Amino acid sequence: MQTPTFANVLNFRDVSAHITGVKAGFFFRSASAEQASSADLQLLLRKYKIQTMIDLRSDRERHPNGDGLPVYSAYTPVHSLRQARARGVERKIFQMRFIGTSFITHLFTGAPLSVSLKASAFIARAAPQKATLLLVSSLNARGLLNLYNMFLENCKGHVCEVLQIFLDPLNYPIQVFCSLGKDRTGLITALVLSCIGVPRAEICNDYSKSNEVNLTTSMKDVIGAVSEKDPTDKAFLSAPAEIMRKTLEYLDIKYGSVSEYLIHIGFDKYQQAQLRALLSVTGCIPEQVRGVPRSKSNPEFFPTTLPGAKSEMPKYGSREETEKETARQRVRESQRKPKNVTNCLTFLVI
Repeated sequence: MQTPTFANVLNFRDVSAHITGVKAGFFFRSASAEQASSADLQLLLRKYKIQTMIDLRSDRERHPNGDGLPVYSAYTPVHSLRQARARGVERKIFQMRFIGTSFITHLFTGAPLSVSLKASAFIARAAPQKATLLLVSSLNARGLLNLYNMFLENCKGHVCEVLQIFLDPLNYPIQVFCSLGKDRTGLITALVLSCIGVPRAEICNDYSKSNEVNLTTSMKDVIGAVSEKDPTDKAFLSAPAEIMRKTLEYLDIKYGSVSEYLIHIGFDKYQQAQLRALLSVTGCIPEQVRGVPRSKSNPEFFPTTLPGAKSEMPKYGSREETEKETARQRVRESQRKPKNVTNCLTFLVI
């Protein structure tokens, strides 16, 4: 079945369209949905029934006056799982600042010394855009694979928090997007699919589907947020399957497997089992869960354990356990944050 055409939402697809092991209509990915037209919004709401959006972009990539855009008339912006629970909104858009201080600091310190010194001089002269242009050009020279490895190593807390959004059955259907729907979105998608046991060849094939979309205009809009020049190498507009394969192999080599990497960042084996139950076609939770009250009167939707799981594992929908895990994650994330990190490059857009 052909995907309906969106006016302003590029690179949109149901992940299950190219993946045999994922439930249809549960997990979508795209380029930025913020500029969705009124007609686009109706497609998202009525045809795809998107309940939750996950926006992986930085603040500077977002519209400065988002209140006037159609998407915000239907989806309430939230910044964390705790805020979403507190506000109790049905349809929400998680604005997750995927690129944090650790990534920005590594981008600065990982550049050649001459580049770092020049960037520091630009910042000292109150010329942050020139510093950004220099650093992004240096990043381009290191290639897509290096960028993805940097994401995985320096955005661990953010990756874990994004994955935890997938653990609430009431959040589905979920749409994940960044500016192009290729890099940050591609990584999150690959980690989710790896977690639920999708063959690597299918993961890489799904990633490469972004090659079928013209993303040039979107990339220029991203770079235009910080500079009138376009420092982006054409290679950054492509999505070679080989790059995703090598990215996942990097995790195999360094951590033993994708699963072990997820455990390392705080997404434990039980949470991985939850994710498989929710998204895999062989999962134990029925597909029609949206709108069902989270209560003990609906045990068939929220089983207390997964097949083969230990009885002492926390229950689905347990508010106490969720809050405890959120607190533990905040402690882990605070321990990973580098000390005395400069904020001089928080304007950076990738």
